[in-house]
Amino acid sequence: MFMHLWKLLKVGSVRLGVRLKLKKRSKIELDPFVIARKAIAYCLSLMKLQGVTRGGTTYQMPFPVEEAEAEFRAIKIGYMPSEVCTR
Repeated sequence: MFMHLWKLLKVGSVRLGVRLKLKKRSKIELDPFVIARKAIAYCLSLMKLQGVTRGGTTYQMPFPVEEAEAEFRAIKIGYMPSEVCTR
């Protein structure tokens, strides 16, 4: 799955590079691993909602997310963008 994604990223970057002038072409990142790592870093979440019970009622309260869980969620978003990202 990842190799297919990286191939699409590479092809898209190369097609974009062909259309641009030489000055701008040198600024385009062609390494799909770097592009994927930047995309994951962009999608990292800082908070999550967690249930807290007070007086018999459960409230959803924001709590910080650990780095490993944030990366897992970012990768999961990358697999199903139509379900999570609405931009």
